[in-house]
Amino acid sequence: MNQASNFAPAFPRGVRVAVPLILLVLTFGVYAGSFGVPFIFDDFSIIDQNTFMRSLWPPTVAMEAPHRSTAAGRPLVAYSFAVNYAVSGLEVWSYHLFNLLVHAGSVLLLYVFLCRTLDLPRMRKLAGGAFRGPFWPALVAAAWAVHPLNSETVVYIAQRTELMMALLMLASFVCLLWAARAADQAAETAPLASLLAVVFGVLATLCKETAAVLPLLLLLFDRAFVAGSFREAWRRRKGLHLGGVAVVAVAVTIAMGDHRGGLETGNPEVTWRYLLTQGAIILHYLRLCVLPYPLAITYEWPLVDGLRDGWLPAGTVALGLFATAWALVRRPMVGFCGAAFYLLLAPTSSVIPIMSEVAAERRMYLPLLAVLGLAVAGVAWATRRWVPAPRWPAVAAGGAGFALATVAAWGAVTVFRVQDYQTTERIWRQTLRAQPGSLYARSNLASELMKGGGLDEAEKLLKEIELEAPGFPRLQSQLGRVAFRRKQFVRAADLYLKSAHSIYGKPQDYAYAGFSLIMQGKRDPGAHALGRALELAPDNPTTLNFIATVLSRDGKHQDAVVYLRKILGRYPEMGAVWSNLAHNLNQIGQTDEARAAFREAFRRDSDDVRLLRNFGNFEARQKNHGPAVALFERWLHLKPHALDPRLKLVIVLVEAGDDAAAGPAFERLVVLHPRSVEARQRYAWWLLNTGRVTEAAGQAKVARELDPDDETTRELDAAIKAAQAAMVEDGAPVPASEFAESN
Repeated sequence: MNQASNFAPAFPRGVRVAVPLILLVLTFGVYAGSFGVPFIFDDFSIIDQNTFMRSLWPPTVAMEAPHRSTAAGRPLVAYSFAVNYAVSGLEVWSYHLFNLLVHAGSVLLLYVFLCRTLDLPRMRKLAGGAFRGPFWPALVAAAWAVHPLNSETVVYIAQRTELMMALLMLASFVCLLWAARAADQAAETAPLASLLAVVFGVLATLCKETAAVLPLLLLLFDRAFVAGSFREAWRRRKGLHLGGVAVVAVAVTIAMGDHRGGLETGNPEVTWRYLLTQGAIILHYLRLCVLPYPLAITYEWPLVDGLRDGWLPAGTVALGLFATAWALVRRPMVGFCGAAFYLLLAPTSSVIPIMSEVAAERRMYLPLLAVLGLAVAGVAWATRRWVPAPRWPAVAAGGAGFALATVAAWGAVTVFRVQDYQTTERIWRQTLRAQPGSLYARSNLASELMKGGGLDEAEKLLKEIELEAPGFPRLQSQLGRVAFRRKQFVRAADLYLKSAHSIYGKPQDYAYAGFSLIMQGKRDPGAHALGRALELAPDNPTTLNFIATVLSRDGKHQDAVVYLRKILGRYPEMGAVWSNLAHNLNQIGQTDEARAAFREAFRRDSDDVRLLRNFGNFEARQKNHGPAVALFERWLHLKPHALDPRLKLVIVLVEAGDDAAAGPAFERLVVLHPRSVEARQRYAWWLLNTGRVTEAAGQAKVARELDPDDETTRELDAAIKAAQAAMVEDGAPVPASEFAESN
């Protein structure tokens, strides 16, 4: 029988269905908690602030991305974000689903690739055939699927560059095996398989240019596992390997573009120090392959000063490189795994300094496969060398049990790691625990705290950065945001202008500076700064919103509407802008349009407290008491201990004439906020109007004690005295205590 006829693994139908299904369930199981993970870090620049992806057509526009963003110069990745936006807008679930589907697809391709590789004629006798069958390929695929080191690549949406590149590179390897089998069987599909291998390689470079190493990897794999020699590999699949030139050409063309910053290729000293530093980083990566803790979404690894500081780890890595070179000659299969590890890391961990990110866990997404392959090869070699043949099955069973336990442990760690991403504040706090000196972690944590009420902690973190690195990117802008949130507009304007004039300046710095100047009464310089921001970025939503706000304050509501509609034309997901639009529409008498705008804002963000307040006030003024009550109750649900929503709620209940609900609401109000003068006054007025003069007098007395000079309390006292007098005239008995309280 022709050997080629047995090239493809022939498993029972049940196994062919069950194993891939188990791998899918396992992969989706460990990442089930990722679908609600919010945008973080680079996600904002390539998704939230990316106007190119707002439409699928024309594709040439959708394939672009903001300059120096993660997706810049990577058209397939950029277009994938446009597809996500078409599906779910800025709701995160579809973005995470896409990432997880790509990861799951890679896991299945890896399983197929390993099965077919282990069934090659040159592999069938490995460890006495103990590694044949679906178990070990499935185990390796499962280990890669759930390994915690891959969690950043899967959960962090922006890193789908690695995911998509890996999927296409694995597809290229599978096509090489398909081409080899088809050629051995003299099938007509061999040229097609070779062509697809090249096409997938080119597509991989359109996701990330580090795929340039793919042609060399394919050649090394062909020589080691399939053809047996470089000459035979070239003879059999010349077209496929020659097509690698196209892959490299596309990758080099993309890499030469000024798409992303952070490279220092023109400085030999930096290049040398970067190369030495990578020794320790690669050893750190290898440690994380075995013991994946602690993990960090960003590293600020300092460059070593020279050979004296970095020779030991760099020398260790160099020894591994020499061992790989020896193995490529004497043990090509083992050598391929080592070469794959070094080649896959070479673009980012050698002589191309990426100073914006010296180390990154996601770079181990594909190299981790090489490490797992070396581990399996090491076990196979040790088994064959030191274990007697009769004991091979027992050793394989013990190794399988240990491997299964390891996979289970890794999967559990990944499940917990996914929880770290559930909020941006949580992931940055975790990163700060793992990297206590991280300036980026502190900066991003400060930004997140400023969105809530943590201005004091945010300022403390920023002051720490200022002491350690006064020139840290965007530091002045962040300090300006703290001052702006505190309405310290003089300081805010000064800080924002400094940021705008720095190399890290952005148009919105001028916008914030301009608005801060206007809030100080400096109209001319403020208008000039806003004009500068508009000149630099005519469609920047921050600038347009500030201009609209100034116009609204000046009573030019119709003009404000024009600017707000311009923002929503590009950023319809901005609920706060819909709310501002509703306010201005209401001011010019377009109440129906205002209500529609409020509803759109509510649909976009039903948990925005300011929106609930404004929308509720709008409905209350329109005498739509039912909707107003519902909005204030939701506000109260979000802020159960706040005074304002309770006050608003009881006022609407009183206006609606719902005394049955107003009574308990008032009682709850004064219990929770006993020192609120307004709460006491409103409760007293309501009691007075419902005929409970004695109780009204008691509430008025408390209000008077809290603020003896309050004019409203005096008016209340007068009304109570009048009510008491009227009761006496009508012959109703008035308790002595009531006279005492009123006098």
